Amino acid sequence: ADTTPPQTDNLVPWSHLYLLKRNERNKLY
Repeated sequence: ADTTPPQTDNLVPWSHLYLLKRNERNKLY
């Protein structure tokens, strides 16, 4: 399981998910 996404279109949604999770964490803390 690679933590870093491949340089493809998948990078966009992956980054979105990462940002969303970070936002949720920031809201929680």
